[in-house]
Amino acid sequence: MPPSHLPPDRHRLNIERATRTSSVVDAKAAPLRSARFWCINGIVIAVLLSIWAVVSLLAPFFARDVTFNFLGWPFSFWMTAYGAPLTFLVIVAVYAAVMNRVDASDAAGDERP
Repeated sequence: MPPSHLPPDRHRLNIERATRTSSVVDAKAAPLRSARFWCINGIVIAVLLSIWAVVSLLAPFFARDVTFNFLGWPFSFWMTAYGAPLTFLVIVAVYAAVMNRVDASDAAGDERP
């Protein structure tokens, strides 16, 4: 029988599948990607927590110095009643957007066979 008409060697295909890595092409690069992810995550958390601390602690501390009225109420009331919760929502949205971008860039570098 000519070589082009031989049936495929099923054992050889199974061996080739077993030698491939299942999810990561370069297994040595996986810890580096993980370290990069957690480094970026730590930096983002530190920056956003510092913004949270400033909004939560410093803004109310200096709120009494703001003496003008805004829509009939003192501006310090508006700053603490609406400014802080809106800032917290913005912090959550920024964290989600940044981490989605980091996840997408990490997934783009992860070539699956």
